[in-house]
Amino acid sequence: EEAFAAAATPKYLVTLHEAVHASPYENDPDPADQVVSDTTTAFWRLHLAGDPDATPIGEVARVSGLTTLVEEPG
Repeated sequence: EEAFAAAATPKYLVTLHEAVHASPYENDPDPADQVVSDTTTAFWRLHLAGDPDATPIGEVARVSGLTTLVEEPG
């Protein structure tokens, strides 16, 4: 949260509400896998590639019961 507060826009803080955090390089299915992949891809397409057809981050990063999103798209 401190890094988010200090960062320049565009910035997004996605909180995953799970009992445990997956280990690096794990390969066990997890409900958060798809939201992490979709959110990362949406951010890259929108802010790095400048793709006007990129999926809005709020559409993929908000998953009821799994995530919360704070966004300052700039």
